[in-house]
Amino acid sequence: MEMDATTAEELDILTKWSGPGSRYVMSILCANSNNPDVALEKAWERLDFLYGSPEKTGITEEVGLSADNQMLGLYLLGQNLNNI
Repeated sequence: MEMDATTAEELDILTKWSGPGSRYVMSILCANSNNPDVALEKAWERLDFLYGSPEKTGITEEVGLSADNQMLGLYLLGQNLNNI
């Protein structure tokens, strides 16, 4: 279902309803507060990467990200630094 919402409204909805993923959305939003369109795009990319399709899950296991929480943490730290 498609909805007519502004970028700010979409970010608000993602922040409120993405469960544990909301911390990633907030991090991206803070790093891109001057450009909400970029923040929304990056938020969807991050959520898709973390919770996306089975094919992507296989890719992350292949490179050892989801199998090792420490590596995933380092990856996310790198992504957060990249957002800045």
